[in-house]
Amino acid sequence: MNTVMLTIISIVSIFDLVLSHIHRETLLEMEQNPVGTLLIQTGGVNLLIGVKIVGTVIAVIACGFLCKTKYRPTVFVVTVFQVLLFFYLNFDIGMGGSDIHAKTDKFPITRCVEFLFFKDL
Repeated sequence: MNTVMLTIISIVSIFDLVLSHIHRETLLEMEQNPVGTLLIQTGGVNLLIGVKIVGTVIAVIACGFLCKTKYRPTVFVVTVFQVLLFFYLNFDIGMGGSDIHAKTDKFPITRCVEFLFFKDL
């Protein structure tokens, strides 16, 4: 179960990173996290992606350690939040909740799979 939770946390984080890369040209206008917006304004999308990567690595390592303690339920909570983020990125934004995906009728997960495995967007 611990491995499943850590895998879900990692995959959703990677998904978010790939979306940031795919939409790098319009990300400043569409970013909803004020810290993310500040990072983009300060150092561009590359800084945001770098901070997300470092944050993901730290979070997964910390959750790995927490899985071995009495605080293991915390990892479950983080996993639930990551699943909610996944659905938010795919359905709220992906279904017109934001203009970030207005260029195409594809779900964000479809664009990520295409980007990673089939073509360079």
